Amino acid sequence: ITLFSERRVYAPDGTIHYEPIPQRAADTGVELLDDLRRMLSEGKSNLKTFGEGYGLTPSDVNGLVLALTGMEAITFRIAWQMRRVDELLRYTDLSIEEVARQSGVGSTTNLFYACHRDFHCSPSQRRRHLRQANDLGRYR
Repeated sequence: ITLFSERRVYAPDGTIHYEPIPQRAADTGVELLDDLRRMLSEGKSNLKTFGEGYGLTPSDVNGLVLALTGMEAITFRIAWQMRRVDELLRYTDLSIEEVARQSGVGSTTNLFYACHRDFHCSPSQRRRHLRQANDLGRYR
């Protein structure tokens, strides 16, 4: 599951074009899990508000997500967000502020702390570490 909708392709004559990326995010059949995935994909992150939409407490949401994924809800959310952070840092030249917003982490301060927590570096250092030749613009 990626946040990008197109990937760069080089034609035999050397020209570049973009092709759609097939979306492999098929519904699981578990409404709560599918809705959680959609919520996180939209850059939203409040698990309490999400649970309230189902009439569930945070503890209920945590238990259900744990049973369905093997991860506690907060761990699932953080893993989802940090994967988004990595994709945005590696393949785009978005500002750190925009990476924080689009990933669902929220603010640049939150992103800074999240990167230090998970990767032991700043978001800018993480971008330099991840990015390889021709990564910028590979996806959009």
